Amino acid sequence: RNQLAQGCALFFLSATGATVNIGTVNAGLGDTLLASGGTTNIGTVNLTGGNLGGGVLTNSGTVTLSNGGAVSASSVTNQSVIQGAGVVASALSNSGGLIHANVSGSSLTLTNLTGNTGGGELRVAEGASINVVNAFASSGTVDIQGPNAVLLGGAITNTGTMRGQGRVQNTVLNSGTLRTQGGNLTLSGAGNTNTATGVIEVADTTEMIVSQGLATNAGTIALTGGRFDNNNIAMT
Repeated sequence: RNQLAQGCALFFLSATGATVNIGTVNAGLGDTLLASGGTTNIGTVNLTGGNLGGGVLTNSGTVTLSNGGAVSASSVTNQSVIQGAGVVASALSNSGGLIHANVSGSSLTLTNLTGNTGGGELRVAEGASINVVNAFASSGTVDIQGPNAVLLGGAITNTGTMRGQGRVQNTVLNSGTLRTQGGNLTLSGAGNTNTATGVIEVADTTEMIVSQGLATNAGTIALTGGRFDNNNIAMT
């Protein structure tokens, strides 16, 4: 229930048992929080350059990263909110939670996203970016929210919904719904596919641009006043 805050000196907190936070923890530049028995966060953790490590982290509260903040727990299950700009250097399961890159001009890096499952959402604000380093599967939602919002990294096997406006640099293997929303959406990765169950929806006054071409379409491309641009590349 206490508030742990850092002033100027380096702060190191180590706990051998399980740690439950229902208050507020602030970790500044150079601060390290370790709980080898694991951490359950129901409250607020602000990593302003600090690092949260140790055993398994179960997040049912809010974790905010800024100024180079990092999570390096052995694994993370996110059931609520991880936001900001920094690095989650852990095996991360987004299980019904929100991962939100919301700092313009900065990136939220996920080094090992094991899945974005049903109810989970990856959200990229205008001017921000999410870098998912590895290939991953998404049965949840991916929401890209501005012309300068960027999603990049490994290939995405999408069986959920990807929508919005901005730029997706990942290869998208679509068996779900891929939709423009609010503006133009550019897919710049190589080897994009749209399987038999896949639906690409292009809304009125918007454009979907596939920079390296969709070589084969086995699913549906639905235009409701919008424009699908395959960059003058042949499509079967």
